[in-house]
Amino acid sequence: MLRNIIQSFLTKGSVAIINFLILILSAKYLGISTRGEISLIILNLSIIQMINEIYTGYSLVHFVSKFDVKKIYANGLIFTLLVSGITNLILYLLNQTPEGFGMLLFFLAIIIILNTFNCVLILSKEFYKMYNFLSVLQPTILLAGILYATLILHNYTLAAYLWPMIISFAVSFSISTLFIFKYVFAKNVKTEFDYLPIIKNGLFCQLAVLMYILSGKLSYYLLETKPDVGLYATSMTLIESVLIITNSFAPILLSKVANQSASISGARLTLVFAKLCLAFSILAITLIYFIPQSLFSYVLGDSFSASKNLMLLISPGIALLSFSGTLSNFFSGVGNLKMVSFYNFFGFVVTIALSPFLIKSFGITGAAISTNIAYLVTFIVSLFVFLKFNKLSFLSLFKFKEDIKDLKQIISGN
Repeated sequence: MLRNIIQSFLTKGSVAIINFLILILSAKYLGISTRGEISLIILNLSIIQMINEIYTGYSLVHFVSKFDVKKIYANGLIFTLLVSGITNLILYLLNQTPEGFGMLLFFLAIIIILNTFNCVLILSKEFYKMYNFLSVLQPTILLAGILYATLILHNYTLAAYLWPMIISFAVSFSISTLFIFKYVFAKNVKTEFDYLPIIKNGLFCQLAVLMYILSGKLSYYLLETKPDVGLYATSMTLIESVLIITNSFAPILLSKVANQSASISGARLTLVFAKLCLAFSILAITLIYFIPQSLFSYVLGDSFSASKNLMLLISPGIALLSFSGTLSNFFSGVGNLKMVSFYNFFGFVVTIALSPFLIKSFGITGAAISTNIAYLVTFIVSLFVFLKFNKLSFLSLFKFKEDIKDLKQIISGN
């Protein structure tokens, strides 16, 4: 298991570095307003993907070991085409797509969804190497494309980001599809299939995802100007890089819990990972504190000079999210997404109640305060739910001797 964790960490670390370079390029050459447009487009794509992943998302990992993979895949393709067509049409009618990019975004949404669908199946079968390779490949191609568009073609418009994004996902989707047909289907021995439990579990999962997304990013729609959106979204993206540890543990924990292939119980493994994620997140935030503010202005441009202070303002909520996010992977693995929806609901309600007032009164600072409060509430409720679900006492959080013992088992490869 340790080997898989290290590989996952190196993969997520590489992706984080690549995404950071993408952020620098897009901020420096495309400008703060275009960064705002990009952030809104990505948020819209995330919502489309979230709706589609009622069937094709990571909640499916729980069912892949139980059902016929070919039937899962065939139904997923039909579901994707129907849902993507309907949701993109709605966005078009609501004038939420950039002029001249409607069809491109429709195509982009489909290949993003299907590529993620393929990656879910690859992860569920524990093909970690291919999963990690695809995770790095897509942002690498995107980075190369933006470099070519800006430095070679001198294109500083939204197209300099969108076209490389389309190409990167198209390449990743092609490779993941070939792998699916060659390896995943070849090892399929199940014949059972039931559509309803997948949809039911997926509904709860995506409801939880929607509330999670809006808890941190509803502010994008409430901030008054695109430069404000660009600054806030960029600062949020930078500070969310702290979650690299959580994201590294996520695929390992999810597949181990779903397949029950770890010698340590799922609850104990989750707590160990959650504590490690919280500790490393606090350490990362501390390091960010000592980075000179002038460096952010130099790297990103003068328009982003306030990004460091905004990052630090959001950081307490992100640290707590590193813990609660790990708990969410446990519930996804055991196929009980009701719990995740339940505690994300509280954070979402806080956002709905506070963000309009706080943003109106304090602008971007109010958006950061609202996000922190929402993540704090989510953390408290998720911890209570996890402990109660697994019949654990609050003191189990402080049993560090058991944590060390479990870590030794992980290091030994069990």
